[in-house]
Amino acid sequence: LTPGEMQRPSADYMPGSGRGFVSGGQTPSISIRTQINFIPTAGSAADFGDLVTAMTALSSVSSRTRAILQGGLDPSISNRVQAFEMQSTGNASDFGDLTEARYNTASWSNQTRGLAAGGENPSGVSNVIDYLTMASVGNSTDFGDTTSDQRGAGGVGSQTRACFGGNESSPTNLIDYVTMASTGNALDFGDLSVARNLVGGVATTVRGCFGGGRDPSAKNVIDYITIASTGNA
Repeated sequence: LTPGEMQRPSADYMPGSGRGFVSGGQTPSISIRTQINFIPTAGSAADFGDLVTAMTALSSVSSRTRAILQGGLDPSISNRVQAFEMQSTGNASDFGDLTEARYNTASWSNQTRGLAAGGENPSGVSNVIDYLTMASVGNSTDFGDTTSDQRGAGGVGSQTRACFGGNESSPTNLIDYVTMASTGNALDFGDLSVARNLVGGVATTVRGCFGGGRDPSAKNVIDYITIASTGNA
């Protein structure tokens, strides 16, 4: 990928929609692989390509055509941002760098911007929120700060708002939110029903769900919020 290169325009529907990806991880060694699943059908994953470097504890965002992987451990704490084009198969390329090296960030994106919030850096737990422009290659830019140092949150949101729920540091039940199109510090959205970290986040444009996590034992709770409003899960 070339710095300044713009992503080609896409229609609302892209051929190949329905692809899901799993990149990196630890098995127990840190993995360099990206695997692909076709979500509408059952079946085993297939090999898609390799990351630039093996990575675990990274976070991901995507547009309709591009997947972007942020930070992680390789095994040192990394600021690397990697990307691949989802409609083809092949290896990831270097996209740029986060503003600081960290892992276990919370992430969310719309078609324009991808965010990485909090995480753990070499000095401890971070409150930094970075953003990048999905369509062009380059380093992330500082967006603002979370309401407190945050690690292991889950990201949900809509095209206009990103919400980050859960934390390993106190308070452990927090939910923050930001407006995607602007920059600035996060605001308090409300609280999870059960305090926990390492939360999984999924969303439609209306409702966001935070599933699982630990504090310190594993949790089976799924919470939901209405993204356009504020309040407790």
